[in-house]
Amino acid sequence: MKILMLFVFGVICTTSLYSQDTANSADLKFSSFAAGVDYTSNNSLNGTTSMYSTQPISSVFVSYYHKSGFNLSLYLSNIANSDESNTASTQEYGISLGYDLDITSWLMGSVNYSHYEFSDNSNALKSNYSDLFNLNTYSQIKWWNASIDFGYYSGEANDLYLSFQTGVDFDVDNVFKKGNTLSIQPAFILFANSIDYYNDEAYNNYYFLYEYSQNNPEETVGELLESIENPQDIQDRLISRIISRRPYYYKKISKLDTDLVISDLFKEQSSFNISSLGFSLPIYYQWGSFMVNAGFSVYKPLHQPTYVNEDWTSFTNFGLTYFLSW
Repeated sequence: MKILMLFVFGVICTTSLYSQDTANSADLKFSSFAAGVDYTSNNSLNGTTSMYSTQPISSVFVSYYHKSGFNLSLYLSNIANSDESNTASTQEYGISLGYDLDITSWLMGSVNYSHYEFSDNSNALKSNYSDLFNLNTYSQIKWWNASIDFGYYSGEANDLYLSFQTGVDFDVDNVFKKGNTLSIQPAFILFANSIDYYNDEAYNNYYFLYEYSQNNPEETVGELLESIENPQDIQDRLISRIISRRPYYYKKISKLDTDLVISDLFKEQSSFNISSLGFSLPIYYQWGSFMVNAGFSVYKPLHQPTYVNEDWTSFTNFGLTYFLSW
């Protein structure tokens, strides 16, 4: 959903540039309305994706921007493979309130608050959170741009993050038809997070192993799998019965390194470090009151807990937006 919000921001910025180029007035302030749909091939949160399944996400949104700087966005998303078994879809509903401020001719700042609601059966990456507070600064000098975003998630879990993004803008006017614009904006992105987020994910996905791990503090995942296949005592038979009734439990266990000590999943940790770095290539094509967007993103997770896969992940997104300004 962060990608969707950045997309809405891109629509507003593009509309602003279009208005400034076409307006012949000292006062370039304007209000606008946007509505659109967006599809992303995998759900992500600050550069990380689910290790249990690919979760395509489809969204619809409406956004209003007042010329004073206040803005409001509403959205609804359907996230595939995001319930506890990672096979069924769940929904996310959100509202975002913000205020944008022109600090200088080349620096803009914004403050935003977002509230989220999820389906009761949701196990999506962001489902532990209900609120987000964030501050953002954005700068553009000719073809170069950069932004810094500082945010705090709260809810059943809490997470602090910092992101830095820098890139370039390539704009080509009158593509295919006079008055149309093609914009390509490759960017480098860096995220830093508190490790608490990953502790919460472990509790959320492996809660059924918590009691077993406390009774067997030295047992590894490989030893557990052996106990499930060949139970030797009452405790082994109990955990085997629990997992056999829910095959997706076994699937989640099989995602873990066999040498991992199960109790390590639940050890309390608290640190702040770089969590991922990535590259994005968004492309926008605007004609009249419509804009089409397409993009490709690739991320490398860093400094992850031992149970998290650190392989490169990639996903694509497509969208269509209709907007009006006055």
